[in-house]
Amino acid sequence: MANSAKSHFLATISHELRTPLNAILGYSQILLSGEPLLPSHKDQIETIQTAGEHLLSLINGLLDYSKTEASAIELCPQQVELQELLRETLDIMRPRAQEKGIHFRCTIHRSVPEYIGVDPRRLKQILLNLLSNAVKFTDEGSLHLEVSLKNERIRFLVADTGRGIADQDLPKLFQPFQHLSAGSHTSEGTGLGLSVSKKILEVMGAELRVCSQLGRGSSFWFDL
Repeated sequence: MANSAKSHFLATISHELRTPLNAILGYSQILLSGEPLLPSHKDQIETIQTAGEHLLSLINGLLDYSKTEASAIELCPQQVELQELLRETLDIMRPRAQEKGIHFRCTIHRSVPEYIGVDPRRLKQILLNLLSNAVKFTDEGSLHLEVSLKNERIRFLVADTGRGIADQDLPKLFQPFQHLSAGSHTSEGTGLGLSVSKKILEVMGAELRVCSQLGRGSSFWFDL
């Protein structure tokens, strides 16, 4: 009963928080696209926009977690042009990688079909979670998204040259609300990204796997 009440609370409060936040984001977009602004005002409104988008991603994470608790994840599969979906995903992540000076590349093997049947929102959500973590814990080096065909299943692999994960941290990696020790890194987010991604992939009939070496980097992958 306590778990049920907690899940209901998370779902309710997430919906309630999104309503005023959507208004904040909407009006900041209107201001940015309206009359010419002073540079200082433009910077301040862009800060509001960025902070609001970050807050929205945290709220969405809580909402998704409440759905996984209630086993209420719904998939809406459709025919998707894979390269276009990956392009949209990379466009979101590339500026964050460039800001840290990380070399970011994507490889799509020729054997991968042009169109696939998948829930595009969920696939993009999972990839963004993995790529965001990779950027967060990589200070130098590279980040690689590789899409290939393995035993008639499509493999999505995200590899980085970041700080890696200690062996003692691996067992709690996919537990909700966990922040792994990040050294000089500041922990951000709800600690739900990997937990939610793992649950969504289970509904999709896949498993999220990881291989990591402390100080050398990490690789996360799944086969659809």
